[in-house]
Amino acid sequence: EALTLAQCCNLIRNIQMNHIEARQWFDIGFNFLIGGDGSVYFGRGWDWQGAHTKGYNLGTLGITMIGTFTHKLPNNRQMTALRKLLELGVKMKKIKKDYSLITQCQLQHTWTP
Repeated sequence: EALTLAQCCNLIRNIQMNHIEARQWFDIGFNFLIGGDGSVYFGRGWDWQGAHTKGYNLGTLGITMIGTFTHKLPNNRQMTALRKLLELGVKMKKIKKDYSLITQCQLQHTWTP
């Protein structure tokens, strides 16, 4: 689990390079990433379509939690950061007030939440 700034930055850079080199995308696929320490990292941001869930990228945001969640849920710091990010998105009018929060594992077979 990436808890420090250095660990998160290293992992995010690895994800970014995988998305660019292996998948031939122009950048990391996620709009935002949330580290184990609760820090929010900028991927494609609010205004670029993400590439995170095949068939569900248009009109959505891809926010990923950094960690392995096969036997545990994201920690409280990550969940708090997610809530604050969503609140900011609504305040900035980047997210509708009546948004739906759907996890990736509800849409496709994956180990991520």
